[in-house]
Formats: sequence, structure tokens, C-alpha cells
Amino acid sequence: EIVPTSERGKAILAIDLGCGSGLSTIAAAKLPGYAMGVVGVDLSSEMLRSEAWEELTAMRCPLAAERVRCDLAQPLPFRRGTFDLSYS
Repeated sequence: EIVPTSERGKAILAIDLGCGSGLSTIAAAKLPGYAMGVVGVDLSSEMLRSEAWEELTAMRCPLAAERVRCDLAQPLPFRRGTFDLSYS
């Protein structure tokens, strides 16, 4: 399990590190039983413009299609504690 069962139903904010075309971001946003907001981070502008992101844009969940272009080898532009979980 990505998120413990005790967290079901709770709003969760996740960051998808190296999200690419957004396929793993879509999978996380669709986890049943969770109100999952997912922010995708990737270095490639082309991947962040992939057609797969359109599916996320159509979803009605918080931050569903948010994505940020940045280099994972550098500090991320978010405050500590912003996200409940991260994955890659």
C-alpha cells in the first residue's frame, strides 16, 4: 500500500518525483478511498505537456493536473512539510 489504511478518507497531498508523462500521477490520483492531490515534478517540458495530463485535468480532485518543471538534483521549490508523501 502506498498510504496506510488508517489514512483512508483523509485528504492527502503527494508529490510525484520524476512524473514524466503523468501516468503514475494519474494512478495515484485515482486511488480508491483517498482524496489525493498530486503534484507532478519533472525536468522535461515535453513530458509535462504530454497528452496523458489531459485525463488529470478532467478529474475533479484538488491539484489533479498541477505540474512543476524542475531539476530533482536541485532543492525543490516547496516548503518542508508541504507534502504528506512522495514517490517516484
